[in-house]
Formats: sequence, C-alpha cells, structure tokens
Amino acid sequence: MTRILIEKICGKMEIVIVCIGGFHLDGIVKEQIKEVIEVAEQMSEEILQELEKSFCNTI
Repeated sequence: MTRILIEKICGKMEIVIVCIGGFHLDGIVKEQIKEVIEVAEQMSEEILQELEKSFCNTI
C-alpha cells in the first residue's frame, strides 16, 4: 500500500520520497487485498490533488 502511494506521488511530482509503512491483517483474503490496493490508489490520487493545490498556491 505504501509503495503504491509513494510511487504515484514521486512519479507525478518528480520528487524523491523515502517512506516505510505497512500493516498486518490476520486471515486476509484475496478480495480484501484487492480492496486495499484500490483504496491505496484512490488515496494517492486524492493526495496528489492536494499536493498540486499546495504547490500551485506557493508559486
């Protein structure tokens, strides 16, 4: 999940970020893993939108 977020942000913003994170869920099934990935992708898009707003406001 962390990798998905950071790769998208770094690629779009053309910056370098170092980040470590993760979580553990006992007994997670394939559908739950898919849902986690989808949420991470959504979150990365929302974070990018906010970062772009912030950078535009500082220029």
